[in-house]
Amino acid sequence: MIDGLTRLELTNRLATAAALFFIVYFLLAGLALLPYPGIQNDEALFSLGIYDPGIALTFRSFFKHRVPMMLMSYLGALKTWIYTPIFALWKPSLWSVRLPVLLLGAVTIWLFFILLRKISGIRAALAGTALLATDASYLLTSVFDWGPVVLQHLLAVGGVLSFVRFHQSGSRRALGLGCFLFGLAMWDKALFIWTFAGMGVAVLLLYPRVIFKQLNRKNIVVALICFSIGALPFLHYNYKKEADTFRKNVVLSKAQFSNKKQILINTLDGNGLFGYMVYDDPADQPRQPQTKLERISLEIGEFAGHPRSGPLRYMAIVALFLIPLMWFTPSRKPALFAAITAGIAWLLMAFTQGAGETVHHAVLIWPWPHMLIAMAFAEASRHLRQGGTLLLGGIIAYTCAGNALVANEHLVKFARNGAMHSWSDANTALHAALEQSTAKQVFAADWGIIDGQRLMSDGRLCLRWVGAGLRSAEISEVDRQGLQELVTGPQNVAVVHTEPNEEFAGSKQRLIEFARNAGYRHELVQTIHDRNGRPVFEIFRFMRMGN
Repeated sequence: MIDGLTRLELTNRLATAAALFFIVYFLLAGLALLPYPGIQNDEALFSLGIYDPGIALTFRSFFKHRVPMMLMSYLGALKTWIYTPIFALWKPSLWSVRLPVLLLGAVTIWLFFILLRKISGIRAALAGTALLATDASYLLTSVFDWGPVVLQHLLAVGGVLSFVRFHQSGSRRALGLGCFLFGLAMWDKALFIWTFAGMGVAVLLLYPRVIFKQLNRKNIVVALICFSIGALPFLHYNYKKEADTFRKNVVLSKAQFSNKKQILINTLDGNGLFGYMVYDDPADQPRQPQTKLERISLEIGEFAGHPRSGPLRYMAIVALFLIPLMWFTPSRKPALFAAITAGIAWLLMAFTQGAGETVHHAVLIWPWPHMLIAMAFAEASRHLRQGGTLLLGGIIAYTCAGNALVANEHLVKFARNGAMHSWSDANTALHAALEQSTAKQVFAADWGIIDGQRLMSDGRLCLRWVGAGLRSAEISEVDRQGLQELVTGPQNVAVVHTEPNEEFAGSKQRLIEFARNAGYRHELVQTIHDRNGRPVFEIFRFMRMGN
């Protein structure tokens, strides 16, 4: 006893405090990164269900209000539902968009700590929490939720935790909650089917007796009803559209397997977003550090040698070789569950055409690699007896430091080089310019413009999308009508990217040529620069030739 506390109680309190310490680090790191990039188009995609629900793929009318159900064939409107009351109280901005998902990412880490503590003890729980909280890929995809992935992680971990509680207590409430959360995850994004399939195979292989023991009528009814409630909009859409989600999106292919494998490695290393979200070195027109935080971050980066990769990939490889050490311990099945779930989920995306080619797909197998690593190293430390705890602590500390340095390197590059392409902070300056404009309609003539501007304007701007017609020289009749309306309207303006920043290469020049052929010349209204002084956007209006 120590001041009325047993050793176990004291250990639990210290472990909880340590877990909270890592969660605080995650939040502070996220807050440091949050203001640098502008709102990206996919990051703002959920807002179309708030400001223009009529163009959602499916919606329902309640009391003369349109409520979106599905935004795309594989993307539900759950995030739209969450942000509707948030934006009613807090005007759309970088902070109101990103702070809620950052907090949800922190909640996922907390649930992950509880899950690991329940199934493997405090050592694994602390190791897993530290690894996930310092993971640069998890941090960046949580703060900038363009995947979106934050709800996928939260619902997956929450669902597994609920099933563990059901297994340990027999509570049907826990069973129903787990099924409901999995249903919500399926509605949120149908790509959850990858993780769901991995979990299903893992459970059938590792816990067949437990599964068949629980297969009674009441449990089956509870599971089906709760899952169906969570996934109802998704199920209804596919019932009406004859499994449209799967018919449109499931095309098997092994063409990009090597590339997808490299994306997975880059995501584990934490460097997959250099050169995509933030300008890598050497960058045009770098800035000097402006704030104390930027100066400290740069000094840390220079002292560490500007590391670009963390050691998590190697930790995962070692963890696979440590599985035999767990073979006759209670940790064997949970560790294999994590390995099988992550492995099958990744293989499914690797052999699906158009999937697994980006960090925000690869990171969907998180946090199961962290669970495997934490449990494997925690069990190995037990075999080393007295020195094992110190060795485990040293290895985890080394890995976390490596992860944190990679996250810091992203901050260094954001501050010095700036965010690039559709992430450019010039998106914010463009919003200010359009708000002051007297234009009747704003036509977005390239990808990566319209959804972010719709969100930041709180739906007030009259925005039109004509970029699809400018992807190639062949312009359809429907696209011609929209472009014709743009160039002939004296109060209309077009927003294009400058040529180095074009998402659809050549779209700006094709727009100018279309206007010229229609008898109009373009007139530059304003050029929008990013904080590094690079021109990113141009605002045009069109005048009849000769005027």
